[in-house]
Amino acid sequence: NPMLGRYVERIRRANGQQEITFTSGSRIMFGARENGFGRGLHSVDVAVFDEAQILTVRAMDNMIPVLNTSPNPLVVYMGNPPKPGDQCEAFTEKRMHALNHDGNLLYVELAADKDADPDDREQWAKANPSYPRRTSEQAIIRMRNNLSDDSFRREALGIWDETVTAYAIDPDQWKAADVDDVPEGGTVSFGLDMPPDRSVLTIGAALRYKDGTAVIQMANIKDARQAGTMWAVDWLAERWHKTASVVIDAQSPAMSLLPDLKAARVKVTVTNMQEMGRACGRFLDMLKAGTLKHPRDEYQPQLAAAVKGATTRPLGQSGAIAWNKLGSDIDITPLVSTTLALYGAFTTKRHPGRRQEVMV
Repeated sequence: NPMLGRYVERIRRANGQQEITFTSGSRIMFGARENGFGRGLHSVDVAVFDEAQILTVRAMDNMIPVLNTSPNPLVVYMGNPPKPGDQCEAFTEKRMHALNHDGNLLYVELAADKDADPDDREQWAKANPSYPRRTSEQAIIRMRNNLSDDSFRREALGIWDETVTAYAIDPDQWKAADVDDVPEGGTVSFGLDMPPDRSVLTIGAALRYKDGTAVIQMANIKDARQAGTMWAVDWLAERWHKTASVVIDAQSPAMSLLPDLKAARVKVTVTNMQEMGRACGRFLDMLKAGTLKHPRDEYQPQLAAAVKGATTRPLGQSGAIAWNKLGSDIDITPLVSTTLALYGAFTTKRHPGRRQEVMV
């Protein structure tokens, strides 16, 4: 570009080290953020995250500190509405805060009307400033013909899914379910969960009673960076003979304990995506029906914080949901682990304490 070329000193194209250096000494650097790009950099003034709908918290944690010495830093996030399964916590959190007018944020959303006709050319133009010059009508028609309706709404019209609610659990229903004392006589099941950064390991419990009611509560939680994880194996093995089930979700980092639990003769139920959806559905149904109880929030602050900070994410196209979190600094493992424990309590066929004969 003749107009810009005079300001460029050199262009570097080496794989993983692409950058443009200007005669002023400024640089534009390009890197793969998931491969650790940004670590060790300093004096960065502007960070631009493209495809932010798949920006992980880990990658953001690596990049944001490089702006610390800038006198006037700027962070830009650009992306499409995330699709189900995207690791979109960081992007979704920024959008939520912007819509709630929280923080020092400017948010610009180019999108068609939520109830737009997918074939309306005026709506195409509203969502795409480059239409029809840079992005041609033929290009959008191609997407229309090859994408599902939901995908077209996200990719071409910029419309966010409305399946994610502000709060997953109704505060009034949760408050109505608290109890001062946990009744005796219930059969206990446990659930395990860890966050992606493996910072804590949480064991949740569910007590099932003969009348079909249940009580969920925290059983144990420890900082995995300090205490490790083997304590949970020993803790569960000690209680296994009185336990109806132990449940871990297949996508949880707590799955790393599966071999050790098996070695300790603790039988573990591993849930898949569909079962996780049923587990969350059971939780919400029982809470609404008044058959699910929990200790007062002041007795279980970690569980209370998880419930308050939880939202939902869709699981496929069936309408099933799983727990998600409103912010990257929220720990929802107490909610996930108690939900898994509740699922195990109502699906297990094990009768703890009963003598069983196994034919081999």
